[in-house]
Amino acid sequence: MSESQNPDANSKSLGTFTGMVLVIDDEPILVDLTRKFLEMTGIQSIGFTAAEEAVEWVSAALCLR
Repeated sequence: MSESQNPDANSKSLGTFTGMVLVIDDEPILVDLTRKFLEMTGIQSIGFTAAEEAVEWVSAALCLR
C-alpha cells in the first residue's frame, strides 16, 4: 500500500499524554471549543473563564494529593 492509499501515513503521533489540561480564557465560547477539541482527541480538560477560579481549583486539587 502506498502512502497516498494509507490514511495513517501522513498523520503524526502526539505520543501519550496523562493528566488534565487547564483551559482558561475570558471568552466562554473559546473555553468550550478548546475543551471539545481536546476531548475529541482523548485529552481530559477543565475550563474556566476567570483566572481566580482556576487558581482556586488548582490549589484545591493540589491539596488533595
